[in-house]
Amino acid sequence: MIDDLYHYTECGLDNVYLANGYTLRETPYGETLAIHDIDRLHRAIGLALVRRSGGLSGAELRFLRAELGWSQEELARLLGRDKQTVGRWERGESNIDPLAERVLKLIFTEHAGAENTPRLTERLSAFAAETAGGGRTDVVMEERGGWQSRAA
Repeated sequence: MIDDLYHYTECGLDNVYLANGYTLRETPYGETLAIHDIDRLHRAIGLALVRRSGGLSGAELRFLRAELGWSQEELARLLGRDKQTVGRWERGESNIDPLAERVLKLIFTEHAGAENTPRLTERLSAFAAETAGGGRTDVVMEERGGWQSRAA
C-alpha cells in the first residue's frame, strides 16, 4: 500500500489504486481482500479508462473486453478485425487502431449505461453479420423524389 492506497492489481491493471471501499483481512492462509460492490467498481474503472484522454494500453483493452464478457474473437468480429490482431493489441505487440479504440470506448460507455447512446452494440453486430459474406453486390440507384437505392 502506498499512502493508504491499495494497489489493485487483481483487476489485471497495474495503474489502479483504491482509496477505500475494501477490507483487508488476515486469515490462516495470508491476507485476503474483500471489495465492496466489485461489479460497480469495475464499471467505474472501465468508465474512467474510456473517458480519459490518451490511448488504451493492451491491458486496458483486455480489461474492457473482459468486462463486456467478450472473447477476442467476438471483439474482433465487431471491429472488423481478426482474433490475432486483437491478441497483438492486448499483448502490446502492436498499436491499437485509433478508430477501433473509439468504437470500443463507445460500446463500453453504452454497456455501462453511462449515457443514453443508441444501441450501438446491436447495430454493429447486425452490420458485421450482414457484411460477413463479403463478395461483390451491385448497387442500383433510382430517383424517386431524391436518390435511393433499391434491391438489385
